[in-house]
Amino acid sequence: MVLRDSDGAFLACQTQLVARLPRSREGEAMGLAEALSWLYELGLQNVVVEVNAKEVADAVYSIKSDLSEFGSIISRCRGLLSMEYNGFVHFARR
Repeated sequence: MVLRDSDGAFLACQTQLVARLPRSREGEAMGLAEALSWLYELGLQNVVVEVNAKEVADAVYSIKSDLSEFGSIISRCRGLLSMEYNGFVHFARR
């Protein structure tokens, strides 16, 4: 995860070791959840989180219910986004 300011300048980064290898969409969702947790811990507000997995970005704002592992991770992301730091998830094609 890389944290940049509004001009794109590097501020900080963080990596994490994952004990098991998740499927792609679950891994991308887990990365988003960890990034949102990190931002919340840092107390940052008005953040835009860019993800390169369109399925994850779309799922965060979908009204569909998903009882899978992926849906559970997305629910965690939604919960983090609803906290007071005013975050937004954006799909960025890479």
